[in-house]
Amino acid sequence: MSITTTTASTTPTSTVPHPLAHLTHVAPRLHMVSDEVVIQPEWTMLHVVPWRDPALQLTGHDPRSDYVERFWLSVLGPSTTWLMRSIAWGFDGCPEGFPLHLKETAKALGLSNRIGKSAPFSKAVARACQFDMAALHDQHPSGAVVLRVRTHVPWLSRRLCASLPPSLRADHGEWVKASAQTQSQLRAHAVGNYTLDAS
Repeated sequence: MSITTTTASTTPTSTVPHPLAHLTHVAPRLHMVSDEVVIQPEWTMLHVVPWRDPALQLTGHDPRSDYVERFWLSVLGPSTTWLMRSIAWGFDGCPEGFPLHLKETAKALGLSNRIGKSAPFSKAVARACQFDMAALHDQHPSGAVVLRVRTHVPWLSRRLCASLPPSLRADHGEWVKASAQTQSQLRAHAVGNYTLDAS
């Protein structure tokens, strides 16, 4: 069975440090089988497994979070965003993974249940892989292709922030500042507690 994938670089073009450089984490990519995502028309399901990154579990965002809905939606598009959210709900009940029935899932997302390279659902999966939110990877013992999906989503890179509409770009800057301030307060609180414990 052929498996093909695509990726897009999210490396910032500027050398200026990201405001959350102490928080953000460059998530490692999974090994891809090839260079273009193609959901084959004969596939009936994928086996979804969690793609866990310990650093992103601390600094990233749940796919169902306000951050993802407000900022990643503009990048991923609605179909891919809702696919990520749907899979996150699936992980709540099946933390180690579950079979994803393609036509049923497509219909649940309000998409055509047609499967193939140009189908809306296939494009949603491909876009998730393009932005490194998921990866087609190997095969499950059941015979289904494995789709690894991130349990936590990173902060937008500077390059992706630049692609946002001006109003969202400004909101994202404020969001980053607020998060950095919160993290600074948490670190100060932790240091204070350590000092008290040590005295």
